[in-house]
Amino acid sequence: MTADEEGEADKPRRIGELVDCEIAFNTEYVHSGMKELAQTAHWREALPGLLDDATRLLRDAFDLMHELGTADEKADHSYWHQPSISEHPQNREFQDWTVLIDLARDAWLATLERSPERARLAAELWLTVPYPLFRRLAFFAATHLSLFTPHNALEWLLGDEHWWLWSVETQREAVRLLVSIASQLEAQDKTALEQAILKGPPREMFREDISEGDWVYVFDREMWLRLAKYQAAGADLGRDAASALFELWARYPEWRLADDDRDEFPSWTSDSIDHRAFLATPKRYCELVAWLRKHSKSADFWQEHDWRERCKRDFRRTSVALIRLAREDEWFPDRWREALQVWSDEALVLPAWHSVCSILATAPNEVTKGLAHTLS
Repeated sequence: MTADEEGEADKPRRIGELVDCEIAFNTEYVHSGMKELAQTAHWREALPGLLDDATRLLRDAFDLMHELGTADEKADHSYWHQPSISEHPQNREFQDWTVLIDLARDAWLATLERSPERARLAAELWLTVPYPLFRRLAFFAATHLSLFTPHNALEWLLGDEHWWLWSVETQREAVRLLVSIASQLEAQDKTALEQAILKGPPREMFREDISEGDWVYVFDREMWLRLAKYQAAGADLGRDAASALFELWARYPEWRLADDDRDEFPSWTSDSIDHRAFLATPKRYCELVAWLRKHSKSADFWQEHDWRERCKRDFRRTSVALIRLAREDEWFPDRWREALQVWSDEALVLPAWHSVCSILATAPNEVTKGLAHTLS
């Protein structure tokens, strides 16, 4: 590569690489103001007329995000800012622009009452906009089975080769739609849905460096969640689906559906003490070695630990423990990967590399291959 080519490669390709930007309104307290308006009869009367404007404003906002490099046809992170299209305590209203999502939803619901055909056309329009948020809005609309048939809803859910059935971007609304049609499907559609679930999520949806053990776990968890939700909603599972669910429960007997639907959300914010188990790493070196042997793989969502934080504040013990185990030919790639990610911090990278490079040079090929991305 020539110097000119290198300089060209270093040039920013998006505005977002030059400046840190966010979508904001030229006013304050928009969420509280909207709540006050919602209590007035004039506002409720006006809502159907605002549906097109709300959709257009949302589209403009996401087109801006696209220009900034923060939204595209497969990911826009709207689920992070507005976890649920329907009203839900998880919608914390940290971003003012999410009021546009509320406006579009409320305007659509008001339109549904007054003009169902116009509401149907608006939902179909949402489906054509190339950002996951609008598919979430369409899935929300499709749960209203007075307007859409279960067959129509299923076609939307399984579109794009089942991508949106599994995507974290649409998880909440996809599961809600799955639950709403579970007991309403004809035999042929029921078979199509079960086959899609049994096929599982596409591998390319997940990071390249995920270990084989983690991939199996994630694959099983995603399939279990949808099968369990489907059955709990009243579906009579076919033989293959019932057999798969039985095997998953036998393999992971601790898995249970949450009473508050938190398992439908990719992340969950709680003001109270979370019910997940927390694994604290032992302070003593010998006990830490034993802990690593027992907990060699990354904990799942329901079981957190302080290994990353421990690697950051106690480099000496964590590195020596990993090195000792490696010298005994006990390589735990998940723990090494997490440690190396922490030690790549500017303050730790040089002393960390000097300490662990020699032992990493002796790692088996499969371990090196699994750590390649993190090592680089």
